[in-house]
Amino acid sequence: MPLDWLRHVLSASYLYALRPAADQGTGGGWFLGAALLLLASAALLWQVHAGCSRASSRSASLVLGATLAGGVGLVAQRYAGGPLSARIWTFSCIAIALAVPALAWLQGLDWPTSLRRYVQALACTLSPEDPPPPWTRSIASLGAHALTLTGLTRLAAGQGGRPSGLPAYPLPLIAALCAAVCLMAIAAAARRSGRSPNLRTEILAPLAVPYMAILLQWAVGDLLGVDTAPYQAYSYPDLWSPWFHDGIPWAIGITWMILSAAALLCETWRPARRWVLAGAVGGMVTWAFALYARHLSHGATGSDPFAYLQMAADLATTGDLRHGFPLAALVEPQGLALWPLVPEGYNPPLGGLAATVWPPGWPAMLAPLYALGGEGLARWGAPAALLACAGATAWLTRSTLAPRPIEGPGHSTPWALGAATLVLTSYEAVSRALVPMADAAAALFTLVMLLSLVQANRRDDLRLSACAGLALALAYDVRHPQLVLGLAAVPALALGPWPWRRRIIHAAAFGVAALAGAIPDLWYHAVAFGSPWISESSEWFLLSPANIQTTLAALWRGDLFRRNEFGYLWPLIALGLVASLRTRHERRATVILLTGGAAMLLFHLCYAALRLRDLIPLFPLLAMWAICGALALVRNTPHTPGNALHRVVAIGLILTLLMARTAETLALPLRARLETYGYLDALERESYIRLGERLPPEAVVAAGPSAGAVQRYAGRDIIRPAVWSPDDFDRLYDALQEHQRPLYLLEDGEEMSLWLESLEREYAIKTAESWPLPRYGKGGQPLDGPASLYTIVIP
Repeated sequence: MPLDWLRHVLSASYLYALRPAADQGTGGGWFLGAALLLLASAALLWQVHAGCSRASSRSASLVLGATLAGGVGLVAQRYAGGPLSARIWTFSCIAIALAVPALAWLQGLDWPTSLRRYVQALACTLSPEDPPPPWTRSIASLGAHALTLTGLTRLAAGQGGRPSGLPAYPLPLIAALCAAVCLMAIAAAARRSGRSPNLRTEILAPLAVPYMAILLQWAVGDLLGVDTAPYQAYSYPDLWSPWFHDGIPWAIGITWMILSAAALLCETWRPARRWVLAGAVGGMVTWAFALYARHLSHGATGSDPFAYLQMAADLATTGDLRHGFPLAALVEPQGLALWPLVPEGYNPPLGGLAATVWPPGWPAMLAPLYALGGEGLARWGAPAALLACAGATAWLTRSTLAPRPIEGPGHSTPWALGAATLVLTSYEAVSRALVPMADAAAALFTLVMLLSLVQANRRDDLRLSACAGLALALAYDVRHPQLVLGLAAVPALALGPWPWRRRIIHAAAFGVAALAGAIPDLWYHAVAFGSPWISESSEWFLLSPANIQTTLAALWRGDLFRRNEFGYLWPLIALGLVASLRTRHERRATVILLTGGAAMLLFHLCYAALRLRDLIPLFPLLAMWAICGALALVRNTPHTPGNALHRVVAIGLILTLLMARTAETLALPLRARLETYGYLDALERESYIRLGERLPPEAVVAAGPSAGAVQRYAGRDIIRPAVWSPDDFDRLYDALQEHQRPLYLLEDGEEMSLWLESLEREYAIKTAESWPLPRYGKGGQPLDGPASLYTIVIP
């Protein structure tokens, strides 16, 4: 019976079931009361213990703070609903409250000297002056690790694949290779600095993390018989499922080992700092190149991915961002609506030319790439923008942390690289950069604008104010909602630490540069729409402050807590934001960044059709504050040899949160295929080309979301008939027949599928053939199965 109860408690259906906030039941209330009573008792007992033993006030404060945090978490979880309503968070809150007293108790134990060296290695405070372990112990430790990793490699090789798409067997092998490189690098550094090249096997201590995780997986999965595979289906963060993932514990252990080795290496030989930082940057760039070299889209379809690419192609080849639609000359005399003649994302043609509903800034930046290397080079524009955005994030983080005295190799630079890594491994940003989307470019110019404002405020430099204005104009040219970022200039310039006359001059430089940068966009509006004040899109009716509550609730129950984005990082973000506001040197910069970020967030919350990708320009700020939170956590934990265990827990917690969020994204280069809206693989692109070869030159293809790809790659005129009435379609069909233009019907998703069902009531249609082309639902979600090509049977 106890084992059955334990299996039930550990089952995914019990731990991860989401419960409505208003329907917790009386049993939940009793459980909540008992849990709070347990927490209060633990806090009281520990306060008595701390007072009697004259323990440090820091330990007592940590225990009391953790207890209160756990209690508040339980109360909030009782009423929050959504992702936090799962029972796993009930147990997590209790564990948080009880872990700190356990840690303080462990810290008070008399640890053997040999074991303290391993604790120091885990705390990344190992010094070359610390005596190394005896050679016999080092060889024994190295042999034990080698046997363990060899056995795990052979065992994993026989288990096949794993959910993340990375084969299981390389992980122990990668750990062994990294360990060998770290040991050799430390020995070489010791030799270069004139020290004896000892075998510092203490740095292998972090490999205990995957070892213990494997034992836990065996105990729960094999010994108790709990099915742990469904743990990974939970799309929100938690502190339990990462330990049952095949890759996350290894990612934690390997990263921790490299950090410990890097800290010792830099202390052993000071010039090694540059090599370590260069290796980190090189690793980031290599990973990004491997990802996009394998998975970059071979074309574009859908709405905005296709429209951006087509606009860039038209500008590079014809000098005009608009595209020509010759079929309009045939349809316009029939008195029919013209906008079904264009792909999704285009406005109705005027005089045979149609402009898109998307801003011209991003296509104008892709056009030079298209002119130099065609579509293949233009598709690399989005990954390049994301890489530049990661670099700008590092620059902003380093600039923000520059006034703060930071100990450690490279000072603020390693932390800045951490923020850049978070941006570069954002799953949403990565997936959108696989196609020619503008999100990374919008984030890049947003960062440049905010960074320029921060520097202008610090240096009183008018050139930086003008640079901020120009960056705002470029961000606006790429995505018009970025215009609200201009509010960040209020605390940066209008309320700057200068006389009023100087403030006015700064604001004028900012405004003039912003207006000058926006002139090309206004000119394009005047040419394409007849007035510089007419917007490309008609979605303004979706903007209203009344939407804020609805969109915020949707984010709360969905993307806000996605585990592969910022779900795991919100505690670090909150801690970093508080630490930045409390630090005098960072407070003014933080207010500037907060003003711009809050303005952008509030504007987007007014948008009824808000998606997570709309908030990608905010990701670098969140990444920076997450790293600031990690830095604050490490700096505020004692790391003397007698208190190293506190720092071990802090580093372990940070790495757990970071790797639980990032491990799946790091494995993307090894995936067989990635999927995102507007994506085309090589086979799909080739299928469009072969479709064009299969159809006669005068053919017209009726399609849905893939209409743009049909026109671009198949080279055939298109219509989107699902929006026409039956009478309108009859008139169009008669006109096509009169001009001897055969019509083919491509069922490329839900839109065309529903229309074909209604068409069959009036016409006889037959299937010509099937094509391996992408299909989409009405919400843009990918659908399975090939696309079918139909023809109308003429009686």
